[in-house]
Amino acid sequence: RTFLVPSRHQLAFKAAPREGARQSWVLATDVTRTDAFSGGFRFTDEFLSVTGYFNECSDVARVCYKLAGTRLLIADKDELPDGENVLLKRAENCPIKLLSKQQAIELTRLRACGVEVGVSVILQSSDHNILLTRRASHLKLFPGYWVPPGGHIDPPEQITAAGLRELQEEVGIQVNLSRCTVLTLGLWESVYPNQLDWGLPQRHHIVIYCLVRSSCNHTDLQEEINLCEKEVDACAWIKPNMARALVFGMEPKIQNLPPNIRICTVKQGKHKTEELPVSAFLPTKQDRGHITEVLSAGTTFGLQRWLEQLSP
Repeated sequence: RTFLVPSRHQLAFKAAPREGARQSWVLATDVTRTDAFSGGFRFTDEFLSVTGYFNECSDVARVCYKLAGTRLLIADKDELPDGENVLLKRAENCPIKLLSKQQAIELTRLRACGVEVGVSVILQSSDHNILLTRRASHLKLFPGYWVPPGGHIDPPEQITAAGLRELQEEVGIQVNLSRCTVLTLGLWESVYPNQLDWGLPQRHHIVIYCLVRSSCNHTDLQEEINLCEKEVDACAWIKPNMARALVFGMEPKIQNLPPNIRICTVKQGKHKTEELPVSAFLPTKQDRGHITEVLSAGTTFGLQRWLEQLSP
């Protein structure tokens, strides 16, 4: 039988349970982008969060996923043939779980748009640096936030191909699949605006975080950088100690960080190297400064999963 779920082109099937087993659900969302609403499947009042759908008691769920044609399928762990088991997570203060009943009713735009699918690439160099970009200030979603390169999937692309295309489009780096390895770090449920006091949620995404390990060092990769000003206005290579400080909120001196971090910026087509104080990301107790460079919660999730991969 059919269960109504929150997305354009989206449907969940309730499978017949095995004897003695709990019932299994499969969530399917179309990765194509279109203004036409198809199928008539709407949000239900009972279900607004994908993570909450799989685990009502937590912000984390273990799920199985795969891309089947133009549909991203998400199910309980081990329930999809040829699927990959991954971690699905949402922010602790995810606006969707904090909505009042009246606010949930008012989510007309989110109900119409449904859950969209994106891919985010954490590019790791051979010397264990990763690349982050700062989203352009004119963008509607997360302007000015530091994130890995990424975007939507354009069918018939596969997930890795979509991520590598976005990497090349946004920063100019072309990765040869034969010279890299790819690993899914996890799925992140993203909602924007990401705070209720900024307004009701307008967009809803499942973002697939992929780790791409390059055989080139970050200095050689930096030579290829050509930032797309429409999408990003800066990029930076992040070392593991900086990532730990960003994820866990450690003071710079604990991680032996330098006072400044080098970034590459672009303005009116011209690239230049600048330096930002680490305190712009991590203000110290002494300066009591305000964080002016912000990471998205999804980026923090991706960095944490990356650091876990580096651990022995």
